[in-house]
Amino acid sequence: MNITLELIRKELLQIFRNPLILKIIVVAPVFQLIVLVYAADFEIKNFNIGVIDRDNTALSSSIKNSFVSSGYFKLKDIKKDYSEGLKEFDKEDVDIIVEIPDNFEADFKNDLHPNMFVAVNAINSMKAGVASSYISETMANYYKSESFLSAAKNTNLQSSPGIDVEYSDWYNPHLDYKFYMLAGLLSAIVTIMGILLTSLNVVREKEIGTIEQLNVIPITRSQFVIGKIVPFALVGLAQFTLGLIVAVILFNLKIEGSIVLLYAMLLVYLFVLLSIGFLISIFSETQSQAMFVSLFCLFIFILMSGLLTPVDSMPGWAQYIVMLNPFAYMVDAMRIIILKGSTFLNVLKDFSVLLGMGVIINSLVFVFYKKVN
Repeated sequence: MNITLELIRKELLQIFRNPLILKIIVVAPVFQLIVLVYAADFEIKNFNIGVIDRDNTALSSSIKNSFVSSGYFKLKDIKKDYSEGLKEFDKEDVDIIVEIPDNFEADFKNDLHPNMFVAVNAINSMKAGVASSYISETMANYYKSESFLSAAKNTNLQSSPGIDVEYSDWYNPHLDYKFYMLAGLLSAIVTIMGILLTSLNVVREKEIGTIEQLNVIPITRSQFVIGKIVPFALVGLAQFTLGLIVAVILFNLKIEGSIVLLYAMLLVYLFVLLSIGFLISIFSETQSQAMFVSLFCLFIFILMSGLLTPVDSMPGWAQYIVMLNPFAYMVDAMRIIILKGSTFLNVLKDFSVLLGMGVIINSLVFVFYKKVN
């Protein structure tokens, strides 16, 4: 234990003796949050919509078909009970819930101007705003369409009643996209610094020759790996905390979920992230090689994570790749914990997948690192 602690102390001293790295660790989170949260923008399409049809008439079926034919939505099967639909909403299997009430067609027939209830998941405020406008636009177009006129004729309507759509934006009621981006960027900051710093560390030891000295002193592979990974885990925790403080103070970000759960997800993610960086350093001979491989991984992680563009908008083959992307699970967990107040059960899948990835990648580190015990 004393040897491991001394190795950790040595790494921390090396980190903080380098003024450039120290500035990057402190300045980068603040700069990235302030700049990127205003600069990021993205296109939205392919909304998953769940329709709760309590009326089950020709008119309600015609309305459901209008959502599908609009090209904006993918219809999900939801049962009549609203609580069942809410479960799908909470699991984020649907982006929008539309409820057609009882006696909808009868009220139309009697010219009572019935309303539908629309709930929109507003964690992604940009997506929620577009979804709301698409709902209104779709219903307005449907009101003018032949499908509506045909349904109206079948219900013996003597006039053309108006259609009123009421919707509610959940989890981000002011549709402030900065909150959505902040939750993802906090994870991105840790990812960029974690992989780069860790991947360059062991390679630097190779280039200056100190790796040979470490290999001949009486330390085990476990002590060496722990001594290299733990200091950067502490740096990652510090960066995340600094970014979180900036987000709360500067952007008034309100953390709805548990801080403990937030840091538990961060720790298991750092376990994966730093293991990847260490694995890159094992196979790299120079810092340039490690840098290029790390940047390649970072581009894939960030662009195929759902941080900037919804995963549902990606091609099918790309969505399979996303399943292997640890950053995607971290972004998802951070957003629903911070904005939605989700519990451990809600992020159990993300936590389990990240933990499994960490065990597998860390095992590869021990296999390929050739330290002699």
